[in-house]
Amino acid sequence: MRSLVILLIAAAGATAAGVAGSLLRDHYQGGGMVGSATDPNRDDDAEAAVVRGRLLKNTLVVDTILGAAMGLFLGAAGSMTARGRTIVGAATGLAAGAAAGAAGAYVGRAIADLVRFPASVAAARTPIVHACLWILIAASVALSIGLATRRRLATPLFGRLALYSIVAAAAYPAVAAIAFPFLNSDQPIPEGLANTGLWIAIPAILFAVAIAQAPRAFISSPAAQRIVSS
Repeated sequence: MRSLVILLIAAAGATAAGVAGSLLRDHYQGGGMVGSATDPNRDDDAEAAVVRGRLLKNTLVVDTILGAAMGLFLGAAGSMTARGRTIVGAATGLAAGAAAGAAGAYVGRAIADLVRFPASVAAARTPIVHACLWILIAASVALSIGLATRRRLATPLFGRLALYSIVAAAAYPAVAAIAFPFLNSDQPIPEGLANTGLWIAIPAILFAVAIAQAPRAFISSPAAQRIVSS
């Protein structure tokens, strides 16, 4: 129970830091339109490319901060509760989480900007975008705890975290539609601070639960017992 409390506090810290980072969602502002709507020389493709580039840069800023926060808080808390090297878990989580967040921004924006997204799975676009980000961050958290504990925790922990990433990505749109029906929740970064907090809090809490469960599940497995006894 104590471990879970520590991890939930870390999840709250990661959520708060992620919400604070989301204030930079409009850090890069675009210039004016390339020509007026009636200008025959106006290049709509060029304007669309400028807009996409600006959105990508803003998503990179926010997701990098978010990934770093999740990696730092959960990596440190997970390493501490698993009796590992907290500093190693925090430092690795910070660096790997930032890289994971940046990668998730690129992947998420690429999927969100697809023009010819299959109509049969159009409703799944938002969960897919969010799942990609959470799975990458999950990998960074698992890596940081695995290195900090010097045990083979990374692989089984990542499997659990990846599963919860998918659950979080699937649950968020439904919860947001009820809690914030007038806000845009189908973007890589949802609209509104409270809505963004919900978006981050769901996977952060699930990750905390997964980390609290993982060491016990790991030690109880036959393979783990052979590793521990060797």
